[in-house]
Amino acid sequence: MPTLLLRLTLPLTALVILLVVLTQVAGRLLPLTQIIPIVTYNSPTILLVDVNRRIAAARRNNASVIFDAVVSRDQQRIAFSMSDSRKIHIYAGGLYANDYQRVTNDVLGGDNPAWSPDGSQIAFVGLEPDNKRGIYTVAVDGLSPLQTIVKAGTFASPAWSPDGSQLTFAVSRYRDLPDLFAVDSGC
Repeated sequence: MPTLLLRLTLPLTALVILLVVLTQVAGRLLPLTQIIPIVTYNSPTILLVDVNRRIAAARRNNASVIFDAVVSRDQQRIAFSMSDSRKIHIYAGGLYANDYQRVTNDVLGGDNPAWSPDGSQIAFVGLEPDNKRGIYTVAVDGLSPLQTIVKAGTFASPAWSPDGSQLTFAVSRYRDLPDLFAVDSGC
């Protein structure tokens, strides 16, 4: 009897361990609720909160200040703007890992990232050298060049249409009175 119990205990223990690991992995691969990133003023931390207001994780990328963050539609990746003490750049990476990479180039900084519906591109407000702002898109994988949507204005808050064919953004011609525009995304 003890040997039969011992033979059953080892496979059952292995099965329980496997189920625990699969539950943890499945929770990260298929989140049960939507994750919302929260960035507090002058902080290097992004809090990932689910819609039930429970903290799912806290990402502390490094000592640099993070300005804004957005989670991809599939809830697998995050894009955020972060200062490198000279400029603000857009970074993208895994939602729970610190495997992020910079997606803006040395000349053009950026903020206000917005994921395309398919998660292949990020639209953002480019911070141009002459203190102007433009709306740009860039492929997250780095294989496609930066695409200019509109340039040299006072643009803000890009957002993709549900099918990814258009971008909307705010334009301030008059102080505190923005207009909304929509243009083809070129995708």
